[in-house]
Amino acid sequence: QQDREGSLGRYGELLDEALTLAPELEQSFNRLPAGFPQRIPVSSYVYADVYHRDYRRIRQRIHEALRGYDSDATLFDAVPRYFDFEERPLLVEATFHFRGHPMRLQATAGGLASTNQQSVGVYAHVRFQLVTSVRPSTPRLRLSPEGWTGALWAALRLTRDVQVGQEVFDKTFLVDAGEQDAARAFTAPLCDALLRVAEVDVPSLVVRGGQALLEWKERNEPARALPAALDALAALRDLDPIPLITASTSS
Repeated sequence: QQDREGSLGRYGELLDEALTLAPELEQSFNRLPAGFPQRIPVSSYVYADVYHRDYRRIRQRIHEALRGYDSDATLFDAVPRYFDFEERPLLVEATFHFRGHPMRLQATAGGLASTNQQSVGVYAHVRFQLVTSVRPSTPRLRLSPEGWTGALWAALRLTRDVQVGQEVFDKTFLVDAGEQDAARAFTAPLCDALLRVAEVDVPSLVVRGGQALLEWKERNEPARALPAALDALAALRDLDPIPLITASTSS
């Protein structure tokens, strides 16, 4: 009996100690990063001529759009005489702020159509990768286009397909996340923004490791989906913090 009381007393001391540290842990868990996210590795299979005159025009239009969001945006322009075998050149690379949120944009040229090995001014697509930093408390999740491959993985239980309760959204996307995490993350602003991106191309979204990465492709008029993509990542950064201490716990 005496040993049991001593153990309970020790547990009480440990609980009190944990409650003392909890506010600091909660603050760290919910801290919203201010720095720009890391550069995303570039695929080694990118062979497009990003110095072609048509790509230069596309790059200029995207740069103008980014300066419209942030006049102090850092734009890393494609530099001639890139050592392509060491590092593939990006069509666009930029860091900037959107409504105070740090963003990094990378755009990869999808290749020019060619005739007799001579490039002509028709590009296949531009692949966009938009990334931002998020709170450590932001739920981990993966979003991909709904389709037969996703249905197959879900049927084999290799991935989850959580329904968020919006018919159009659930028919468009496959959500791989816990039910509670999905309910918290997929707010109305986020779902609306992702559906607007999907009007151009159904995107993929991965949230893990303190970052959120949104990817999509565009043809014809690149950067049409950029405003909606920015709204989507801003919605993730705007998620409410998670309290580690509740009234019942602290009492």
